[in-house]
Amino acid sequence: MKTEDKKVFKESRKSPITIIMYIAALIVAIAGVTLLVNNIILFRDTVNQYVAQGYEYSMVTGQLIPSQLVPNVCESVAIYGGIAFALLGVAEINEKTSKCLMIIRKDSDCNDVVEEGILLQEGNLDENADNIVNARITEEEVILEEVVQESEKSIEV
Repeated sequence: MKTEDKKVFKESRKSPITIIMYIAALIVAIAGVTLLVNNIILFRDTVNQYVAQGYEYSMVTGQLIPSQLVPNVCESVAIYGGIAFALLGVAEINEKTSKCLMIIRKDSDCNDVVEEGILLQEGNLDENADNIVNARITEEEVILEEVVQESEKSIEV
């Protein structure tokens, strides 16, 4: 695998917490669907029991739909669906926040590298300035020695 492909793969990966939230949302949604199916089966069995006792099907369904089926279906959809969507929303917010923090962290790392580079350059500048000063002092000493030697020669002559 190329290094560019690895970089793209690493950058496109979702954080583990986000993945866990997606899985939790999926589990909650499956539990909600299961409860919904269970409520529908329970409604059907209740209707069949009343019809077996001799009540008319239309009268039984007319009474049980508003009192048993609709509240149970709404409860399943509202509670479990709401929790699943809330988990999905939190997972998306977490993912976007994680990406923003990664960008900030990369910028911070870049700033640290730049600051280290500046400090190294300042250290090199200090060393270069010391070298220049030492070279000037050495030149001045050489010139001074030459002047002293010429002075001594002129005094001797």
